[in-house]
Amino acid sequence: MNAACVVQIKGRFFYEFGKIGQVKTAWSLPGGRLFCPGSPDLAKVVKALKEKGKKFEVMVVAVVA
Repeated sequence: MNAACVVQIKGRFFYEFGKIGQVKTAWSLPGGRLFCPGSPDLAKVVKALKEKGKKFEVMVVAVVA
């Protein structure tokens, strides 16, 4: 089973921070940024979102076939 993590904010999916630090989100899962579980990049994003006071969920998505 292959798995990845995605950050969900109000039903949308995080993909990057803008030039001035704003949070950019995609409407659908394919547009969101996927992270390896436990990656340092995921930890950086989670820390930044907490500092901004955002409510979010880290979800695990997996291919089961």
